[in-house]
Amino acid sequence: MKNAARLKEQVLAVGSAAGTAAKSTSRAAALIRGMIAALAVLLAGSLILAAAYVFTDLSSATAHLLQLVLLGLTALFGGFITAKRAGSQGLISGLILAAGLLILMLLWNITLGTGIALDLTLFVKVLILALFGALGGMFGVF
Repeated sequence: MKNAARLKEQVLAVGSAAGTAAKSTSRAAALIRGMIAALAVLLAGSLILAAAYVFTDLSSATAHLLQLVLLGLTALFGGFITAKRAGSQGLISGLILAAGLLILMLLWNITLGTGIALDLTLFVKVLILALFGALGGMFGVF
């Protein structure tokens, strides 16, 4: 009897570990899909903003404001897709996506040679990413 109970516990433990691994894999896949969707929105929006800036008399201050709006929409959409795919923990999924977008943005700035300026603009971008990523994640699980 004791052996049967012990065997049952071992089987349940292995099944639980496999379930946890599957959940983490599906969350990673959800994050990758959310990042791809967010980057697609960012690319399309950037092309639209670039065309508007070139072909209209859009001021640089207005263009900068529109870039921040685009950043928020990107995080909102990416957080939504990530949480929808993950199925749970929308707030965490959205914040992780926002952190990933921030890291990509900082790496892009380093690659271009513009560096990272620790100023109010970066702080505003971090707040926008976190707020809208979290909101998108919460909407994604509803």
